[in-house]
Amino acid sequence: MQKLIIGILISTCILTMLSCNKDEAYDIYAVPLYVPILESMNMPRPEGSYNYPVIPNTKEWIKLNDREQMVDVCQINKSVVKAMSTQAVIQALWEYPLYADFFAWENTQKGYEFVYEELNVFQELKKRSDAASCLLYRYQRVVEKHKKHAFAHYLLEMHLAQNYFISQLTSDEKKAVVKRALEIYTIRQQDPEFTDTFMAIDITFYLVGRIMIHDQYKPFVDKLSINPEWEKLFTEHVYNFYRSPDEANEFLETITSMANDYIKK
Repeated sequence: MQKLIIGILISTCILTMLSCNKDEAYDIYAVPLYVPILESMNMPRPEGSYNYPVIPNTKEWIKLNDREQMVDVCQINKSVVKAMSTQAVIQALWEYPLYADFFAWENTQKGYEFVYEELNVFQELKKRSDAASCLLYRYQRVVEKHKKHAFAHYLLEMHLAQNYFISQLTSDEKKAVVKRALEIYTIRQQDPEFTDTFMAIDITFYLVGRIMIHDQYKPFVDKLSINPEWEKLFTEHVYNFYRSPDEANEFLETITSMANDYIKK
């Protein structure tokens, strides 16, 4: 329930951030509330990036009757996405007006699939052989603590946690992802304003664990074999750490220690 409330608040805040009074064609850099989304990337907006024709709280957006219509108006033609660079494809997902909806799901993985699987641009990303390396490039640069877009790294982590992207990573790249995840977690835990333990378990360490499982890192795989409730986080995205802070701390200490060993092997 706690995660569900947090997710709803995040989703609501993002829709508010994307609010704009302009209905005409727009320069995204001229839309003030898009600035945090762009700043949090810590990299230039890719050449050829797509501007969605309708964005939340414009007159055209308000005319839409339901989520299905919102998705339809944001759907990018397949011929358009095929001509886009991989970074521009990722950018279209980064700026997708409904991208934060998955935060509102109790099961974040299912929410992620619900939000993205229906999009042409996402299906195109899954076809790109350089998708994972491009995501890693962004992950290594994303701002760890941006007050107006504080969860930017979670978006990249959910992408990188998908097995079809993990399988594209080299051994060194997998270690680079895990190292960066630990770095971001440490930086955020040192600042009470950005400490979000359960979101970190739900997404950051979901990514870390799935990489170690994919790589069949024996100490971690063996640990999960004797902790089936922990294993459910990575197989079903189900866990009960909210009920037991002590178990949550034990899990974090264990996976952090093993992840540090993993990147050194």
